Amino acid sequence: VAAAAGLATVGQARARAESAMTAEQLSPSRRRSAALQREGSTQGVSVAEAARRLGRSRSTIYQMLDDGRLVQVLDPLGRARVLLDDE
Repeated sequence: VAAAAGLATVGQARARAESAMTAEQLSPSRRRSAALQREGSTQGVSVAEAARRLGRSRSTIYQMLDDGRLVQVLDPLGRARVLLDDE
């Protein structure tokens, strides 16, 4: 279905569908997440994104967080975010 719509992944198809929805049509967690993104309230990057940017595995990122080589913060939804120097 995603390929037929000209999208590379299912995630892109979902993002397009959600962007066309009104706030009332989104789930409560998606509404909170969208509101936080609009406000610019999210600091840092996800563990997966930190791993990609640093060229390491996610498990290595978690080890670096545990031993203090990287700093972790929680966003308002309680998700772990990694603070990188370029953020």
